[in-house]
Amino acid sequence: PAGFAPLAGAAESLRTGAKDLLREALRERLAPAAARWLRGPGPRACAAAFLPALRPGLERALRTVGADAVVRRLDVEGRVQSAVDAMDMREFHALLDAIMAEHLGAIQVLGWLLGALAGLLLPALAR
Repeated sequence: PAGFAPLAGAAESLRTGAKDLLREALRERLAPAAARWLRGPGPRACAAAFLPALRPGLERALRTVGADAVVRRLDVEGRVQSAVDAMDMREFHALLDAIMAEHLGAIQVLGWLLGALAGLLLPALAR
């Protein structure tokens, strides 16, 4: 109906804003966090725990080439940014909607139960 056009426009504006906010947050936070992790002790700890046979070669490469060169060559930050840019936001939004609908449904049921309980108890307490 025509009366709902302003609501539909507002909802679309909110969806677009949320999509842009999410993309920007992923670009600004995820890529640098991955690069920081790669520069820290994390990769060495993983290599030591999961790839003992490769550990000496990896440590030698890190010593000779340097962690920064390995990080630059892997270009994790650029890859994460490319992946975020290539994301189908409609698909991602549908996934978020499904998750929120599931949890919001549970919240609605809980609210209904608490409301019914309050409706039963309040008259008894008012006496």
